[in-house]
Amino acid sequence: FVSTAQQFPDSLIAYTPTRPCDPFVWCTDGIRIINPNTGEGIHIRPIDNSSQNNVYGESLRFSPDQRYLAYSTYGLMHIAEVATGKEVGIIQFYYPDSPYPSSVVYDWHPTLPLMAFRYQSDFDSDIKPKYDLFVFDLLKQMWYPIVVDLEVILSGAQWSPDGTSLLITATTVENREQWKYDIYSYNITTDTLKNLTNDPQKYYGSDWSEDSQQIIYTIDNERNSQIITVDVNTGTQNVILESSEVNFGGVSWVLDDTAILFSHEPPSEGVDYESYLLDLASGEITQVLAVPPYFIGYDLSPDKTALVYLASPEGAKNVCIVSLITFEETCLEGEKAHHIAYPAWGG
Repeated sequence: FVSTAQQFPDSLIAYTPTRPCDPFVWCTDGIRIINPNTGEGIHIRPIDNSSQNNVYGESLRFSPDQRYLAYSTYGLMHIAEVATGKEVGIIQFYYPDSPYPSSVVYDWHPTLPLMAFRYQSDFDSDIKPKYDLFVFDLLKQMWYPIVVDLEVILSGAQWSPDGTSLLITATTVENREQWKYDIYSYNITTDTLKNLTNDPQKYYGSDWSEDSQQIIYTIDNERNSQIITVDVNTGTQNVILESSEVNFGGVSWVLDDTAILFSHEPPSEGVDYESYLLDLASGEITQVLAVPPYFIGYDLSPDKTALVYLASPEGAKNVCIVSLITFEETCLEGEKAHHIAYPAWGG
């Protein structure tokens, strides 16, 4: 790797390089972890030629102290020490007839050694999975179910910054075919669940504010697309941005909640993915990314001042970082020989 003059938050980036291992099948080439400031890297998972042991790139999650990395393979959830690569926790879920992975890692608690994750519990007649939500206690080496009283399919779970609640996107079996969801907060201390939207729609992404008092999400209600904030205590909603021409995608609060990072579909001609920064004080919108094919995925730095993204323009596979303050972009060299899947920025 080539080190850069631009300094980034003192944290690690993980991703899963892949390579062809069977006809029409890509296998993960282990897990690589790099320091974006020095370019130094380590490899923590042995290369495995079996596609059944692929690491699901979108499942990578560092613990807040960056001591551990959690990830999923087919039917297994793993927790490994970053320094040694040694596995310190593993949960096995395996359904031989399932075409889907049985677990996907979601989010670490901000201060405790707890991991919230979903578990594919059963299938309906159409062979489509139902997911339940669990918490894994690393110290006790135990996992237990939460939010068990709803007929839901969980498609997301994120701890609030204060560690009291989980943000969950869920639906009923009836609404699943239309991809219509509601967004809930679940207080793990009081065991209370609150529906924050009460209107099943097509929601794309959601995020906590730093004070854990608001969430932000995008909605496509078939008339227009909106970015909305909700006060989790009062339920008060506020439309931040609205469009009848594009559909907003993922959205996050950034820069100490003074700005919003969002994407939209369809992107501009010749672009696979583009994202924008909305300054909440001035209303100014600045383009952050405009990635030619093929965009693979991104993650925010722990302090939400930069993002790492993976892309494959014209056959060159790069790990690139963009500052949300200066908009300066730096691509880390050395990964052009691999297809690369989903990054995770630690801490």
